[in-house]
Amino acid sequence: MSSAVRTADRAAAPHPSAPRTVVHPPVPDDCCATFPKEFHEREGHLIRERRTLIGDRSALPDESVGVALSGGGVRSATFNLGFLQAMAAHRVLRTIDYLSTVSGGGYIGSFLGRFYTRFINRPKGAVDVVEARLSDDASPEISWLRRCSGYMTVAGVAGAPVTTAVVLRSFLTVHAVIGALLVVVFNLFNLFRYWAVEGFLNHLRPWLSNATRLSLPVDFITVVDPWLLLLALVVVTCFLPLSIAYWLPSFSRPQSYERSRLLAFVICNAIAFMMLLKAGAWTIALGLLVTTIAAFIWVEAAWATAALKTPDATGSPAGRAMVRAKFGKWLAWAMWVAATVLGIEVLDELALRLDPAMPVTAALGVFCLTFAFLFGPLRWMSLRLFTGAAEHRLNVRSLLLAAASLALLLIQWDLVSHAMFQHGADIGAGIVWTAVSFAISVLLGRFSGTLIVNWSSLQLLSAARGSRTYLGASNPYRQTTAEGADVTSPQPEDDIAFSCYRPDLAGGPLHLINVFVNRSVDMTSAHRTSDRQGENMAVGPSGVSVGPDSHGIWVAGEERDDARSRLRAVDPGDLPAPDLPAPFVPRRDSQERPCVIQTSPMQLSDWMSISGSAFSPDQSAGTRLGTSLIYGLANVRAGFWWDSGIEDGDRAGEPIPSTARRFWRWFKRWFRTQEWLLAEFTGWFVGPWRRYWYLSDGGSADALGLYELVRRQVPIIICADATRDVDGGLAALANAVRRVHIDFGAEIEFLSPAELEGLGALPRSVGDALGTLDEIRSAPDGRSRKHAAIARVRYHGSSEQSVLLYVKATMTGDEPVDVLEYQRQHHRFPDQSVLDQSLDEAQWESYRKLGRHSANPLFSPGVRWLADVRRTLSSARRNGDV
Repeated sequence: MSSAVRTADRAAAPHPSAPRTVVHPPVPDDCCATFPKEFHEREGHLIRERRTLIGDRSALPDESVGVALSGGGVRSATFNLGFLQAMAAHRVLRTIDYLSTVSGGGYIGSFLGRFYTRFINRPKGAVDVVEARLSDDASPEISWLRRCSGYMTVAGVAGAPVTTAVVLRSFLTVHAVIGALLVVVFNLFNLFRYWAVEGFLNHLRPWLSNATRLSLPVDFITVVDPWLLLLALVVVTCFLPLSIAYWLPSFSRPQSYERSRLLAFVICNAIAFMMLLKAGAWTIALGLLVTTIAAFIWVEAAWATAALKTPDATGSPAGRAMVRAKFGKWLAWAMWVAATVLGIEVLDELALRLDPAMPVTAALGVFCLTFAFLFGPLRWMSLRLFTGAAEHRLNVRSLLLAAASLALLLIQWDLVSHAMFQHGADIGAGIVWTAVSFAISVLLGRFSGTLIVNWSSLQLLSAARGSRTYLGASNPYRQTTAEGADVTSPQPEDDIAFSCYRPDLAGGPLHLINVFVNRSVDMTSAHRTSDRQGENMAVGPSGVSVGPDSHGIWVAGEERDDARSRLRAVDPGDLPAPDLPAPFVPRRDSQERPCVIQTSPMQLSDWMSISGSAFSPDQSAGTRLGTSLIYGLANVRAGFWWDSGIEDGDRAGEPIPSTARRFWRWFKRWFRTQEWLLAEFTGWFVGPWRRYWYLSDGGSADALGLYELVRRQVPIIICADATRDVDGGLAALANAVRRVHIDFGAEIEFLSPAELEGLGALPRSVGDALGTLDEIRSAPDGRSRKHAAIARVRYHGSSEQSVLLYVKATMTGDEPVDVLEYQRQHHRFPDQSVLDQSLDEAQWESYRKLGRHSANPLFSPGVRWLADVRRTLSSARRNGDV
């Protein structure tokens, strides 16, 4: 045992309580614009209690301190580990009141928090033990991370047989669930084709042959293709009528037809109808009649819809514009439906021409070969897209591959469907197969939705491996037994229920884990969004925050053994009213509806893996339909469907659901699994206004973790940025600056060289390490001049401001010799791909040492110098110097 560990163990012995440290977080009135008072008071109480446990008054500044650990996979986690080691070596780790983590930063942040929770039953001196063991490179915890971090690899099909087997199992499960529903759909159309239509025509032809007085063609329909019939119905009842209906209403008079256009429409249709009858084109004439009637029906429906939502709307020019906009939306939907049906019709024809007599067994064999052929290329393309080769944009190659793969799979399922009917020779067998497929779809969709979708994604594998690798690093059982040393096997006390995860009870920080609530579709317009595509969501010891103005506080369960999480919406107080329904507030239209909602019970490893779930069909604003489809078909999915506890349409601010909407909600419950998978395949997410939210990588919203610290107006903010910037840019920083300005009105301004000189006498090591943003940026050779910069954070409507210490993972040339040599051999270091999660010893040590080297000169004098900088900047602002 090292001397540092022995010293820490002695320090853990009980000792008299030290004087209580006074902490001065922002006053509620100053932060009420971004943070509810009740939430603030609860967290302030937890901070005071954790500082009381530490008791070392001289080591703690009066101001609260927040540390943000950025995303970037295992490489980011390793850099941040070195960063925390430097803080621990200089007894600065104990000063952290808030720890805000994202993605890879969440791995090492959860490791630290779980380490603290080992001492909840004996919290006195726990911070001494944690700092001593964390700063010791040879401690059991650091040695475990060094040896096992490569176990986090979950993305590749090559490698460990267990990983490949799990990935293949999930791939087949997802396609089997979707395939069962596709078989039902194809079988219903084939049942219509082989039984209803052909049987009807067989009875109709003899009667038509004898009915010569009608002068009707006997074989006016030789065969009816159900897909062509559906396409014809869409065209004559929706597409053509909606195209015509736009021109019929008057643009100046309310709920009136334009006489000239109406007269021209009626005359043209009447003449065309008579000519078609004379020519014997009965089907075309019937279609024209249906189109004419449907056009008037759509006009009346548009007027009724506008009047229902806004009474007397059609009496104004704006209301008439609303009606015309309705036609555009409906026409767009009709166009997409017609294009989809036409595509399926083409694929159906191809399937029919492959082998008209193919039995079910042969069709299934061809189908299995198709899956085997697609598995490798699909995953290769999805991982290539993720690494940035296509920058997550809808390019021709990704779209063509996605379309070709989808077409091939649809042809195979359609081929199986035709084989079930023996191409019309055995209708009874087809009906049986349809009933069986429908029963399987209902059983898998209604009763196993959450389980199948979440457990077939990479999130489950990532959570299991993260639990053993990062949370298990501080598990004493793994350090003292041969069985526990096996990282491939779960052990007791690795993981912990999130409701019991309280590092602050042992003197640790309040851990805020950032994730992302995907929202690719606008709730009001149902159109795809092109900006954020989601909201930041943070879970912590006090509650949950979503976006800039929605908060819920954890409440205790009615029974002690009840593991379900309960949330109560925070009274917004002086917060401005949100434009959209509140995610945590149920509508109070019934006395039976509770004010506390029950959410999914979660483990710490679940939130940690969700925050790091970079492989997601909709994990960034740049993701489009092509890449979402590639990710979904290849089952490269790592998101999580979280139960918010409030049914669709039952949130405050939403209208009471109509009978039709309630019926649709009931119907979707029977096919919940398929609905979620199709949503991931198409990237169609509504956000936090449905019962189930799709959560993924928090780095999509804020890759640095600054969002929640700025929301709380933490006086001293320290940010470790290990995100990947291959071009020497600072994209993650720019995104964070933009978001906090839009959502909170906060301005992050980095100090110029003149302002740095005006800070006064800084500690020598600090002064040598600080620079400007231009000095942090990497040159073409991969080198920078500085690691760190200082910024002020100004808040709208507040006289207070925060100081931000920004530390970037860069190479300046003064690093240890082994780190310099590693960069010489690997030119992209420290900006290697986030996909590379299997770090060898040289790579792991290089990132860890770089993090420790970057932070060491900044924290060797403690953090009080940051408090002095904050006071200097505040004084300069009051004096009007800035």
